[in-house]
Amino acid sequence: GNFTLLAKKVVRFTERQEAKALESSATPAEFTRVQDVYYYKIGNGEVARITSLKNLIESLPDKRAELSAYAKKEKLSTRKEEDLKKLSNYYNGL
Repeated sequence: GNFTLLAKKVVRFTERQEAKALESSATPAEFTRVQDVYYYKIGNGEVARITSLKNLIESLPDKRAELSAYAKKEKLSTRKEEDLKKLSNYYNGL
């Protein structure tokens, strides 16, 4: 459809820490998954970051009322990928 949802997977690296006073051993280096960052693109337009559901709906002026009602009815959140997929599919289906 016209609305494209993009996700950036974020991984944070924590370096190895030497043992401090009263610690038995050093902590090893590790990779930690952090919450994903979501972006969207409309047609051939620029890629924009999704900061909040309200801002996302405001940036889609042609279907603002329908999207707002759908998001409220389904209790959608920008933190869940499934919710963003639902909103994307609904917008593309309009």
